Amino acid sequence: MKTYGCFLLLACMPLTHAGIRPSFWLSYCAWEATDVLELAAAPGKARFRVIASIKGGTRPGDIKTLPELAPPVGSHSLLKDLAFDFTDSRSYEIAPPIRDTDRLIVFLRPGDKPANWTLLTSAIWLQDGLAYVFEQTMNPGPTHLVAFSGATVRIENGKTVFTPPSKQDEALVRSDTARLLHLRGRYDRAVANPNAAVRAAELARLVRAGDDVVIRAALAKLRGGGSEALHSLRPLLDDDSLLDAHFQILDTMTVTGARDIDLDSIIRRETKYWTQTCQQTLPGNWVRSFGEPPASHYLRLVSALKTIRALGITSDLPDVREFNKVVKRCQHLSQQQELVEVIGTVVGR
Repeated sequence: MKTYGCFLLLACMPLTHAGIRPSFWLSYCAWEATDVLELAAAPGKARFRVIASIKGGTRPGDIKTLPELAPPVGSHSLLKDLAFDFTDSRSYEIAPPIRDTDRLIVFLRPGDKPANWTLLTSAIWLQDGLAYVFEQTMNPGPTHLVAFSGATVRIENGKTVFTPPSKQDEALVRSDTARLLHLRGRYDRAVANPNAAVRAAELARLVRAGDDVVIRAALAKLRGGGSEALHSLRPLLDDDSLLDAHFQILDTMTVTGARDIDLDSIIRRETKYWTQTCQQTLPGNWVRSFGEPPASHYLRLVSALKTIRALGITSDLPDVREFNKVVKRCQHLSQQQELVEVIGTVVGR
C-alpha cells in the first residue's frame, strides 16, 4: 500500500505553515516508534494496562500513565458517534471515551514520547472492529477524531491510479502496522550490515516497498554510499512501476560519490515517450500534476540530465543531443526553462 503523494507532501510541511496541524500518519508512526503497544484502560486517571508489546521491550501487564490519552470522566459515547469526516461541534479534539473492551495502539519514542508530534496523533483507537485516529480534515481547522481511512496509489499500464480513501477495519490496520514494522526491521538490519555491497543491495530493495517514508529513509542511507550504492540503484531505473520514485533515485545517485554509470537508456526512453506525448494536448499545469505520467516523466528526465551533468557522463552525450532535437520541436518542453537550461549546460548551447 502506498500513501497518496499529495497527503505526504502536506504532512512533510512545517506545521507553522498556514493552519496545518498534526495528523495521524501510520507510516511515519510505525517508522519512528521504538515501542508500539496495545493498551486497555486501567483503574486510575490516565492509566493504561499493556495488553501486548508489538515492538519494544515493554512487558504485558505493565502500567503506562499517558495524560494526553486520558478519556474524559463520565462520557460514554461510542466512537462512531463522535467521529466525523469534517469538523463538527460533536467532533472530539481531546482523547475520546473508551470502554474496558476497547483497545489503543500507541506509537512511542523513548521516555513515552509520541512518535508523531503529539500522543493524540500517535495512537489508534479500536472499537467494535473499526479504527479511529486524530486528523486535521480542514485547513484551517482542528485535529479531531475521525474513522481511520487510507488512500492507495498503484501503477496500471504506466499510469498512476488513485484509489480514494476508505474506512479501515481493525484487522487491516493491524496487518498494515505489522507490514510497516517488518519493513523497519529490514531497514535496521540492512543499515547494521558491515558489508557495503550487501547493505546497499538490501536498502535498494526497500525502495520497492511502495511507501514514501520507507523509500525516503532507504535513499537517505544510500547517499554517499559510493559505487555499491550507485550500482544497487541503477536497475531500479529500468522498472517503470517505480516511475514516480525515479527522480528521487537519480538525485540519490548523483551524491553517491561514484561516477561509473550510464543513463543513455533512460534518455532514449524519454525520447520515445516525448516524441509521442509532444503531439498531444496536455493540461496547462501538467508539469505540476504529480503522479500523472507527463509530470513523472519530466521529473525523471530533469533529474537524469542533472545526474549526467554532475557525474560528467560523456558516453550519454549522443543520446542527449538527439533528445535536444525533440525539445526544440516540442512546445510542452521548450517552454520549461529549467529543462532548457539543464540540457544546454550538458550539450553546450
